[in-house]
Amino acid sequence: MPTSRKTVLITGCSAGGIGAGLAEVFHEKGYHVFATLRNPSNLPESLSQAPDVTVLTLDVLSSSSIAAAVDSVTKVTGGKLDVLLNNSGLGLSAPALDTPIEEAKKIFDLNFWAPMAMLQALAPLLIKAKGCVVNNASANAFVHMPFLG
Repeated sequence: MPTSRKTVLITGCSAGGIGAGLAEVFHEKGYHVFATLRNPSNLPESLSQAPDVTVLTLDVLSSSSIAAAVDSVTKVTGGKLDVLLNNSGLGLSAPALDTPIEEAKKIFDLNFWAPMAMLQALAPLLIKAKGCVVNNASANAFVHMPFLG
């Protein structure tokens, strides 16, 4: 039976990070939380034991992993999602001249293309729920620091 609670899917819910903290707060506010991360053993115990938290293994750089997450959310919610919170991301502290292009491309894929892929995959569920998307990003886009070329 689909959940009647508001729902949120949060990417990047590893212990000690912003995603795990956001998952805790959404859970406290009564949401059914889809806590996603590449390695579920990195999820805080408080979330892994909590009712109304569904832990999903998700690699946001893998279209098959994203599709599996969409299927899981659809089964639990009846095809609706109230909030998509794109939180997965990575920074690189190195001078631009010393950064291998392939490494920079991987980071760009994670920080730019992955949230877009998540949005496109979950759009039908968000539209059905009249939901919203939150893209968590770094302030380093506006505050320039040394070695963050």
